[in-house]
Amino acid sequence: LERIRYGARLHRLTGAPRLVSGGRPPGSTVTLAGAMKDALDKDFGSTDVFVEDRSLDTHENAVFSAEFLSLKGIHKILLVTHASHMPRAAQAFRDAGLEVVPAPTIFTRVSADSPTSFIPRLSGLRESRDAFYEFTGRLWYWLRH
Repeated sequence: LERIRYGARLHRLTGAPRLVSGGRPPGSTVTLAGAMKDALDKDFGSTDVFVEDRSLDTHENAVFSAEFLSLKGIHKILLVTHASHMPRAAQAFRDAGLEVVPAPTIFTRVSADSPTSFIPRLSGLRESRDAFYEFTGRLWYWLRH
């Protein structure tokens, strides 16, 4: 929802066309792109949204989106995603032939405000998992693509 909201805001500010991207996760009856378009339509009054609903990962998001956008004569994009995903996602979209202007959202804040900041917390495990996922994803893309 945060990405959708930020994308809607950028559209209002720039007038840039919008494309949502994401296929059907295992066990789901709807595509991620379809769900995002539905939210944009119902919650933000948007009706002019392009949909790429075949991709199953970020690499495919980039490749299929680039194919679609090139047919529309679009080669430069504002890429909206979580800040932690941005380096990997931006590289995937660049590799697919698009000029990328990063538009990250959902930043993770790390602070050491007090001595208790150094006490391990369950949220730290999630953040470590997210960082490891992004690191291995970038390594995988580098090896595979």
